Order: sequence, then C-alpha cells, then structure tokens
Amino acid sequence: MTKQLNKLVNVLKIVELEPSAAIQRELVLVKVRADNETRSQIVEIVQLFRAKTVDVSPEAVTIEATGSSDKLDAMLKMLEQFGVKELVQSGTIAIGRGARSITDRSLRSLDRSA
Repeated sequence: MTKQLNKLVNVLKIVELEPSAAIQRELVLVKVRADNETRSQIVEIVQLFRAKTVDVSPEAVTIEATGSSDKLDAMLKMLEQFGVKELVQSGTIAIGRGARSITDRSLRSLDRSA
C-alpha cells in the first residue's frame, strides 16, 4: 500500500471555479442485471441518457455515463428496477470555460494588470 501511495502525483495547484465559468461532469460505471427479456429495455435507457454500453454478458450489461449529478441520478433511478450489481462513481471534475488555463503564464500575467 505504501508503494502505491508514493506513486501518486503530487497536487500542484487547486483552483476554485465558479459554476457559471466552468464545465462540470461526473463519471459513472454501472453493472446492471440483464437477460434476453430486459436487455433491450436497458439499451433504450442507455440511449435516452446518451450513455454507452461498454460490456455485455449473458447476465449483465455494463454502462458508462458522464454528465451532471442530476442526470446520472435520474439514469440510475431508472436502472434500479433491473438490479444494480456494481457501481463506481467519480466525484465532480471541472475545467474552466474558454481559452484560459491555470498553467498558461501569459494569461495569468494579464490578470495581475487588470
């Protein structure tokens, strides 16, 4: 465990972004029970939420979806009826809108003169 922790990338900078000035997303991977009768219903839900089917087996379908937490919660609620076997969900990640970058020094120098 210690060796793995030593391999983690150090945090270099943290920037708090205003929700209106950022693009925010979450990622979810969910494994849902599926058989020949329910698989087509699950695929319809996946398409409705613009998610992706990333793995199919005789007993389950694995789905990848990104979006707001509200969107993902709504999709998961619709999938609950089939039986969620496994779920992995990231926290919210974000990046600022537009050309500005937290690593672009020329843009940061403009901020100081304003």
